[in-house]
Amino acid sequence: MDPALLRPGRMDMHIHMSYLTMHGFRILASNYLDISSDEHPHLFAEIESLLDSVNLTAAQVAEEILRIEDPETALLEVIKLLKQKKSEGTNMKVESVSSKKSIVDELGRKEKIVEDLETSENNEQLLACDLYLT
Repeated sequence: MDPALLRPGRMDMHIHMSYLTMHGFRILASNYLDISSDEHPHLFAEIESLLDSVNLTAAQVAEEILRIEDPETALLEVIKLLKQKKSEGTNMKVESVSSKKSIVDELGRKEKIVEDLETSENNEQLLACDLYLT
């Protein structure tokens, strides 16, 4: 975003949108499919396992959910999407600073990125969205 837009007086609110968590997925499933995790526990468990390793936005998952009316089929399509992203190796979550460092070593940009990781190792994705008032 253009820094000029972020100057005081230009934006009243900053909104941080994190990647989808299981809590957020349960809300999506409830709102769009009118189901709870109690109705399809095995599918929800598999989705939770995949969400722990893949970063997707709520919009990406909602797009899959909205295409299909049958709740079970929609959940299976979400699982298919998550597995596809995981197998592509895109949108992967990196859990620890040590695993982040090993990835950085492979990329050959160690000095700058490791320094950034060490200063931000305690920064986690926020659950849904946090409002930052300016």
